[in-house]
Amino acid sequence: MIADEEYIYYLDDIEEKLYRMNLSDKTSEPLSNRQVLKFIKDDCHIYYTLKVPDDSDWRFKGLYRMNTDGSNVVALDGDIYLYEMGM
Repeated sequence: MIADEEYIYYLDDIEEKLYRMNLSDKTSEPLSNRQVLKFIKDDCHIYYTLKVPDDSDWRFKGLYRMNTDGSNVVALDGDIYLYEMGM
């Protein structure tokens, strides 16, 4: 979970999708429609990696970037496999 002045960014436990909750009105909105395993945020972007199916030797695949509102998704490298320390 990551908090800033207006929102809390978090992964849903069941769907494993990225959401943000508005701190003023407590509404949540999905930012991704894919299973995200790990994410980090800076002032303008969220960087994240996707969950790999359980039958794989890897846990993370791809490095992606989106605006903090979930728009403008860019695959920085959609084919790379990462270990947890790689993120």
